Amino acid sequence: MKAMSSKPERVVILGKTWMGVAVCVGGMVEATGKPVRLIPRHKGNHKSNTQFRVGEVWEMSLCPRDALVLPHMEDHDEWGARRVGEVADLVAYIKRVAKPHKGELTGLFGGLLHVRSTGTAYLLRDGILPAFSVGFWICPRDLTYYAADSKHRYRMLQAGSLPGTKPVTSLSIPYVGHEPPVQTIPAGALIRVSLARWWTNPHAPDEGESCSLQLSGWFGLPADAARVPLASPNLPFIPPRVETEGDTPR
Repeated sequence: MKAMSSKPERVVILGKTWMGVAVCVGGMVEATGKPVRLIPRHKGNHKSNTQFRVGEVWEMSLCPRDALVLPHMEDHDEWGARRVGEVADLVAYIKRVAKPHKGELTGLFGGLLHVRSTGTAYLLRDGILPAFSVGFWICPRDLTYYAADSKHRYRMLQAGSLPGTKPVTSLSIPYVGHEPPVQTIPAGALIRVSLARWWTNPHAPDEGESCSLQLSGWFGLPADAARVPLASPNLPFIPPRVETEGDTPR
């Protein structure tokens, strides 16, 4: 049994993602920058109507969960939470404390990600593993929304793709964030990425256990950024959004 924190910590809320019909809440200890995944004490994930909002600061007691498994080392029980404020400039805070990756996909998570021919990225269990499952990325090119396999997704084209030619996808990433999707996340935007839980992909059993890269959210986009029309004929399935534990390599 892990020792419980002796005094409350101030936590900045940085992400809310769907886990089935529940919500996973992620944050960072304000003073140290330590990433934490907040789980109600002795329970599973938060309900979809959780009071936590991205950008808020909450004071709470924390205790690391038992039997943490790489790379998902952020899981903490939380209790006694109370809202104490909000971060005035969230992008500046993240850049100062978390030191986001700036560059290509290959630099994320210590360069340990594999990429399928379809552009989906994943981590293999039988290799070297990073010590964390959440990261921040200043994306080098636009991420453009599309829907496939009843999922919200974003596509980033390879560097040097020419107008009028068939686009070549360098990244296809499922979006599991709580915010309604925007049409385009522009190059240079700050985004939050995470690794899904371990699973064995039935479409690629030879890979063994893997966890897939997913997009959790973005920061600093204008409030009037174009959203995806929920009635779009290209969107066959709309909320409740279900986060799967992996991705289909097709």
